[in-house]
Amino acid sequence: MRFATLAPALIVSTLFVAAAPPASADSQSPTVFVDGRKTALAELAGELGDDVSEEATRWAAAADSIDASLHVVAGGRVLLVTHSTKRKLKKELALIGDTLELVDELLPARPVATNESTDQPSARRMPDPSDDGVLVLLQPKNDEEYGQLLEVVVEGERYLQAWRDSARRLPGFTISRPAVAMWIELLDGQEEFDIRNELVHRLAHLAVARRFGELPYWLQTGLSWHVEEELLGAIYCFPYRDEFVWATEHTSWDNDLAREFKTAKGSDSYFAGLAAWRRGSYRGDEARQAFGMARFLMEHHREDTPQLLSNLFHLRATKGVKSAGRGWELIPGWEPDAKDQRAEFERVLGEGILSEAAKSFARGKRYKKPRAR
Repeated sequence: MRFATLAPALIVSTLFVAAAPPASADSQSPTVFVDGRKTALAELAGELGDDVSEEATRWAAAADSIDASLHVVAGGRVLLVTHSTKRKLKKELALIGDTLELVDELLPARPVATNESTDQPSARRMPDPSDDGVLVLLQPKNDEEYGQLLEVVVEGERYLQAWRDSARRLPGFTISRPAVAMWIELLDGQEEFDIRNELVHRLAHLAVARRFGELPYWLQTGLSWHVEEELLGAIYCFPYRDEFVWATEHTSWDNDLAREFKTAKGSDSYFAGLAAWRRGSYRGDEARQAFGMARFLMEHHREDTPQLLSNLFHLRATKGVKSAGRGWELIPGWEPDAKDQRAEFERVLGEGILSEAAKSFARGKRYKKPRAR
């Protein structure tokens, strides 16, 4: 089964196009659930602010059209549209809280990039992420509902119009602008699938992208897999994968990496292929390496990783755009090349860091970080 993770860099876009204004709440104000508490939609602005109220107003009508409920979670950081019953919903809401808490713990506030220079005119630089706004999770139960909600997602977003048709053929996607993830809850032929993992993985992607901007695809996905494995003990979300998933694969990546890198003796030759992996395809070897690198960073270089992510986004913000009138436009499908990515890893974490990562792949839990000299 193939699941998509789409970033704006896949399509030509002027990201400063305003979204369509939200629909107005009528006199029969719909209800939403704020952390499980039934609340009139009209009361949200006073309780959680205008931004949350406007986003909830937009999605309340969509939820009502498919007879689903709308939940405002974590003080307005997340909106969830779902059909889940009370018992299942309780677990989903808890997972949303756990995912945000873990991302906040692992990757706190974004620092200023240390690779910034003055040779890039501000008008041609993508704005830094603000860490504000609502993350939207949509959980339709079938293809028909998926299509209905997709129309709401792309409404008012000109840069998404060309993507709409391909999105209809996918059972799930994650996009950063607007910050929305959607997956089909009940899909014919679904095997080796766990909706909890889908929720955690996609929310982790959105939360990291909101704070740090869109990162190289392999690293963004690797971090989401790390959060998924940390919270649920297994990996079930495989973006863009359409081949059979063996049951043993969900928990075997540590052992697989150890076996693959047993004879590598710390070689960093793997990194060129890993850095070249682009969204739109699934590559098993690189997927395991992305997971392994995320785990290596979080377990052994957590304090410095936010700086690394900030620097990597700066590459996208400056090199991944082109002039468009007085502003800028994304270069479709742009990703930083392996040379630039390597330079940022070494700038922040030191020379030899990619070889150390390979050693951690081979040794797993037995790996010990070298002492600082």
